[in-house]
Amino acid sequence: MNPAPLHIAVSGIPRGYHFPRPDGNWLQPAHRAQIEAISPRVRLTEIAAAAVSRQELSQFEVVLAEGGNRVHYPGELDWDDYQRFFTPALRWVQLCSTGFSDNITPAVESGQVTLTNAPG
Repeated sequence: MNPAPLHIAVSGIPRGYHFPRPDGNWLQPAHRAQIEAISPRVRLTEIAAAAVSRQELSQFEVVLAEGGNRVHYPGELDWDDYQRFFTPALRWVQLCSTGFSDNITPAVESGQVTLTNAPG
């Protein structure tokens, strides 16, 4: 029996991260290996913040994100693109930064999606 894949998206460059790649993404090989080592089910996709509006996002159950704030910073997801990830499949958003008061959506308030953040 093959369990279903677990689709994880990574989008938005963490504020203060000094080594983003020219394609607008930031995961290094060690980061990718650590995430993929969680389970053979993991299907990891990096999506540059600038490309989110052109992507199909309905398969993602987990998003590792930076941004989604009402004040937009370069390289981060803006509010509209952050909200695009909130499809029926989404279950968990892990933010790369500490603050998240701007990141609460109706799906988070209802408990449909869990929102967690990183320590400062």
